Amino acid sequence: VPERDEVLAYGGRVAIAGDPKDHSSSALVDKLQKGQG
Repeated sequence: VPERDEVLAYGGRVAIAGDPKDHSSSALVDKLQKGQG
């Protein structure tokens, strides 16, 4: 995160949130188009 140092300097906290990247939008679209979702 490019802003990490600045946030920490102001006493803030940086947290990375989200799920593991083991899927893609393209794969979801393909699945839906094939009627599997």
